[in-house]
Amino acid sequence: MICKLCGEDRPLIRAHIIPESFFRKLRDDEPTLLIVTNNPGAFPKRAPIGVYDQELLCAACEATFGQFDSYGAEVLLNRRDELFKPVAQNKEVLAFSADGIDQELLSMFFVSVLWRAAATSQMFFANIKLGPFQDTAKHVLRGSAPEDKHIFATVLSRWTVSKKQQNLTTSIMNPSAESYDGINAYRLYFGEHVAYIKVDKRPYPEPLKSLQIGAQKTLFVTTRNFDESKELKVMKRVAYASMKKNTHEVQLCVP
Repeated sequence: MICKLCGEDRPLIRAHIIPESFFRKLRDDEPTLLIVTNNPGAFPKRAPIGVYDQELLCAACEATFGQFDSYGAEVLLNRRDELFKPVAQNKEVLAFSADGIDQELLSMFFVSVLWRAAATSQMFFANIKLGPFQDTAKHVLRGSAPEDKHIFATVLSRWTVSKKQQNLTTSIMNPSAESYDGINAYRLYFGEHVAYIKVDKRPYPEPLKSLQIGAQKTLFVTTRNFDESKELKVMKRVAYASMKKNTHEVQLCVP
């Protein structure tokens, strides 16, 4: 089998697209629920260890992602509340900020997930189609095109949520294509965090440009209200359709 990163004919291994650590951390004692939103007839699927591909990477290439994946999990999961402090106005949390983040390493984590999502044949990531930028992302990951990192500039948001809906934020939805003033990007979900990864040579419009990873010494993560989001509406709609089809297959409490 040919490894899709190095191009060598080597034995391939089971490689995760979104690191397994996110699924282990988010699910606690329950399987994480994947919500597939854009595929007609698709229903929630339980995936305790996430989505993986056995025809994507050799062991050596998978190992190169280790430092990116470990740091992504450290910042977004394991040390999140230690690293990020709320930025509030009139008692409303508008953002979270953190100093001392290795923003270049964190940015590479998102490029690595984006490339894996584009290179895999798993239907959960079928919405990601990078075209010529797929090879660009590969060259960035292999260190041969560092000047192209700006193409994949990433902005982060984090859910604020009521206790009533808290359990639903641990679900991971499938990615979707976005456009901001004509600038192309993809939206990827990491539990309570959402990454907006630009796939465009043109810069993000403001204020996104000022909020992207690496734009400032302090990393800012904006907040979004989960209870008022379109994501919650989609989760309820898909869960309801699934329950109507077979109430014994999916157990999801929707208030």
